[in-house]
Amino acid sequence: MLQYQVSGAIQLLEESHIPEIMRAAGPDGIAVDELAPKIDELRAAKGPVAKPFDPSPLSHILRLLATHQIVREVRPNVFANGRLSALLDSGKTPEQIRNAPEKKYDDTNGIPAIVPTTFVFASLRSILNKSDVLRPPFSIGESFRSISYLSEWLLRPREGSNRSSAFKYAYDTDEDMYQWLERPENSLRLLQVGRGMTAGSIVDGSTNVADSSGIRFYHTPSRSTRLPFVPPLRAAFPWDSLPKDSVVVDVGGGIGSVTFRIAAAHSHLRFVVQDREQTIA
Repeated sequence: MLQYQVSGAIQLLEESHIPEIMRAAGPDGIAVDELAPKIDELRAAKGPVAKPFDPSPLSHILRLLATHQIVREVRPNVFANGRLSALLDSGKTPEQIRNAPEKKYDDTNGIPAIVPTTFVFASLRSILNKSDVLRPPFSIGESFRSISYLSEWLLRPREGSNRSSAFKYAYDTDEDMYQWLERPENSLRLLQVGRGMTAGSIVDGSTNVADSSGIRFYHTPSRSTRLPFVPPLRAAFPWDSLPKDSVVVDVGGGIGSVTFRIAAAHSHLRFVVQDREQTIA
């Protein structure tokens, strides 16, 4: 369900010419702090750069792509092309792109060009901008809309905009997402988001059952369909390999229901659950 985040990150990867910059840097990779100004050099080829590229979110974006084996993190905050990101490499040098950006896709197999031309969020974003009927929370959700603005927020921000996140840029607000959800007019959406958090019971494996043959599964809410069993989170990482008294921080861990089950199975570890004050209280 969260693959839209990867799609948004791939769009940014291609539009900022990162595969070409990484190739020029060589197999040892390039640090994020060095990558950002090189992106700005290529942005300047299309006109004045209103706002320098912020390297802080870039490290998170590239790490997400590294988690999905699209790029490689060769050491902390140093990234290189992987086999998948190499598919987006136009074969041009950064200098060629800077001198003639309109020729980037010439003499390629078309794969680099298809990312910006078919990216589905561009269409969704135009619908959201032009239609009052589909305005959130009745459309595709806050996260989906926010990620569709990721490239624009970092590469082509509106004049005068100084928003600190894609969400704030997409909704033109200074509020964080949960502050925005707590507005009276968004009360139903806040309730929906809260109920959606109970999907964590699938992640931790606590709601699966077994049929007469021993095959484990989940019921859909209507109990009309069986879903395949997902191995619990507590079995998805080698927790026993961590030294005694290692501290595990569950960021955005809610009331700690998932963490509690991991802690019960691995008593040699220490756990901290982080979340908003309203949630923890």
